[in-house]
Amino acid sequence: MSGFTREEIEEFVNLARKHGLTSVEIRQGEKALRFELGPEPASPSSKVALIATEKETPEEVSIVRSNLVGYFRNLQTPIKPGDMVQEDTIIGIIESLGLENEIFAGVDGIIEEIFVVDGQPVEYGQPIAKIRKRTPVAIETRE
Repeated sequence: MSGFTREEIEEFVNLARKHGLTSVEIRQGEKALRFELGPEPASPSSKVALIATEKETPEEVSIVRSNLVGYFRNLQTPIKPGDMVQEDTIIGIIESLGLENEIFAGVDGIIEEIFVVDGQPVEYGQPIAKIRKRTPVAIETRE
């Protein structure tokens, strides 16, 4: 989560609506929250139209490393910089002793850099990809 309480978030949403804001980013120390507001709900039973966005505080990166010695193989649709990945997203395959071993992202985030190319030999512990970690923030409230 963002580090803000549900009550604080609801207060931010109400203040943003009151002042006609459609996009808000709030930072308080290590806490950060960014959200966008859609149109006002049509009826009291409607959900507040709050679009899920993502926060990035503090900025962290994760380096995905090879856990085997072998050859890196791209997927049929290769992962590339800018692609969003989840913890269980397969970013490539290490072929070792005739077996294909999937390499997972390990974190939710955005691929910043791929360090290897298809067919390249890789060593144990060699960096495969750099991922900018991101934590999803989503809020649903009922009025």
